[in-house]
Amino acid sequence: MNKTNTHIKDDLLVKYLLKEASPAEQLQVEKWMEADKSNLSYFNAFKLIIETSQLNPDNAVNESEALSRLHQRMQKESGNSKGKNLFSVSSFIRIAAAILIVGTIIWFTYPLLYNNAKLVAVQTNGGVLQQTLPDGSTVRLNKNSFISYPGKFAGNIRSVQLKGEAFFEVKSDKEQPFVIKVNDISVKVVGTSFNIKSRNNQTVVIVKSGIVEVTKDNEHIKLHAGEKVQVHPGMTGLLKETSKGRLYDYYFSNELVCDGTPLSELMEILNEKFEVNIIITRPSLKELPLTTVFHDESLDQILKVIAATFNINVEYQGKQILLK
Repeated sequence: MNKTNTHIKDDLLVKYLLKEASPAEQLQVEKWMEADKSNLSYFNAFKLIIETSQLNPDNAVNESEALSRLHQRMQKESGNSKGKNLFSVSSFIRIAAAILIVGTIIWFTYPLLYNNAKLVAVQTNGGVLQQTLPDGSTVRLNKNSFISYPGKFAGNIRSVQLKGEAFFEVKSDKEQPFVIKVNDISVKVVGTSFNIKSRNNQTVVIVKSGIVEVTKDNEHIKLHAGEKVQVHPGMTGLLKETSKGRLYDYYFSNELVCDGTPLSELMEILNEKFEVNIIITRPSLKELPLTTVFHDESLDQILKVIAATFNINVEYQGKQILLK
């Protein structure tokens, strides 16, 4: 794979993915990805190969656990060796072991993903895009989002990598579940429709129809129609909630369906949709429930309805809009 990548070494990408890279190395990788779209595509293809193998139960290879066991064994066998030398040798072997593991994964999964089925990578900037996947499933990508998948699904799963936000309508196939990797969670379905949004280190999964299984670390939760789960770094436990209304598909439906929706949730979507900064100045206003449907109205029209409904003031102050 290095033939197409002359600016950065694969072993540095391995360190970055396994969180072994130093701050300087992390910055180097991130600047390299930002420098060229082809670099970002290469990185996501590299990451997808590794994660596809991890998701396949027949080829389960857990790099973190394997490296952790190796590190513990070295510490045990080294006894009272000097910490500095132990750290140096251990770090070297951990990285070498990681490269060996990744090399093995690539050796076995590369033909599966790339033999007559090249990786497809799609990225949106300021617009929304609808894409048909190899199995006939469809995905609508919101702006500033990225998706990658093999040109032909093979093996035990239909594996997709996502960054940003997308709405999926998945074709049913019980023999080959559909699995999406986003941040540190996986979303597994057979046939259903749902929205995944990953922004600012938080991932939200909302189900429109069918059943969706969300996994983080060793925890699993099943969501049915009208349910959602929010996942963020450091949280313990997956807690399902009821989705009040239908705001998640605004970017392609041009509708905002509120059904007892807290005002704060609507403001969050309005900020995204219209690229503004609406601030609710009184905490007591945040949980006010709103039930209505907006059909492609302008921001001013929506705010007038809200102001009249709750008898609140809307003030425009520069780039901010204050609800008082």
